Amino acid sequence: MTKLSVVIPIYNAEKYIEKCLLSVMHQDVTDIEIICVLDGATDNSERIVRNMQTMDDRIIIISNDINRGQSYSRNVGIKKATGKYSLFLDADDFIDNKAFGLLIKNADERELDVLGFNLYQIYEDKPQQTLKAKSKEEKVCSGIEFFLDGYKTGYHMVTCTYMYRTDFLIGNSIYFINGIFYEDNIFYLDCMFKAQKVGYVDKALYCYRRHLQSTSMTRVDRIKHFESMCVVIDYILNKIDKENDRIIIQALQKMASGKILYAYKLYSEIESFPTSYIPKFSQVDKVLPFIQTAFRDGYYPYKFDEQTLMNLRKADKILIYGRGKLGIAMEKLLNEVGITNYSFVITKRQNDNDIDEITDWIDSKDRVSVIVASSIYSEEMAENAKKLGFDKVIVPRFYF
Repeated sequence: MTKLSVVIPIYNAEKYIEKCLLSVMHQDVTDIEIICVLDGATDNSERIVRNMQTMDDRIIIISNDINRGQSYSRNVGIKKATGKYSLFLDADDFIDNKAFGLLIKNADERELDVLGFNLYQIYEDKPQQTLKAKSKEEKVCSGIEFFLDGYKTGYHMVTCTYMYRTDFLIGNSIYFINGIFYEDNIFYLDCMFKAQKVGYVDKALYCYRRHLQSTSMTRVDRIKHFESMCVVIDYILNKIDKENDRIIIQALQKMASGKILYAYKLYSEIESFPTSYIPKFSQVDKVLPFIQTAFRDGYYPYKFDEQTLMNLRKADKILIYGRGKLGIAMEKLLNEVGITNYSFVITKRQNDNDIDEITDWIDSKDRVSVIVASSIYSEEMAENAKKLGFDKVIVPRFYF
């Protein structure tokens, strides 16, 4: 059996595909197959790949009839793979030339379903940055344990920074959802909730190239991204509904809250949907009403847990940090539980605004609790409050 199948979807990557392929061809393991899925490129990508195939017969070329997208092309690669393990590589990225030997040895010795590793990002306009797949030691654990570690340290769902046992993917029917962005999110969760043994190598082996792109999106772009995020949200909410473990539910809720905030941001930036708009995915009809009721009318699906409420009742004063819709929602929550000793504060006073700045309360910082009231800048505001010396800082979470 071939040791490793490397799946590379290729669409208009003529500037990068040669370096990508060379990084695979010059590995310290030769028993590999390089599955190049040509996805309807309109540049010279195909010519370059076919030329390189004449130099290395391990390159297998599959051509889609039309441009079908990354998910479809990756699925084609999974079904074609004959290697014990599969690894995905994007056509504009590359991988360390000693990566395969290290990963295969690690996975073989520990009989792993999935093996994670780190990546480093190359930017066109700023220094290289390393992104870790996991922060703990290189121990073997279940996929659920690996997922729960992400609850504490931040989820890392980049498909290309994991190597997978091929029969694990096929045996569990783990494939990418066609036609959406953010497909890595669902693929990651599928793998982690089904994997028995997951390992981790604390080395940056994958080079992820970050391109300069316009920050502006057309309405069509936003709708596509919004619809895709609705599919992801629906998937996570369905998992929450079926789950009984409290810790896993909390971890899924944390993940969902970030997705919902981003979906709302996209939704609010779409000035209007086309008159004849019909969602591409049925999940949009399920998730959209929740987003509309949760945000459009100033209602936010937040709540305070019992321990937080107990701490708030002990505070001499509560500062609601933020005066927007979420600040008003926090005021409503406090009033509902009979807490009235609060004031609004902001970072910097504008014009003749009579709301206090948070720095006005520094002398009383030991006696007050700060509730961060921002759906977009909560992390930055919480960090600012802590730097000012406030140690009782609360960032409300979504409640489902």
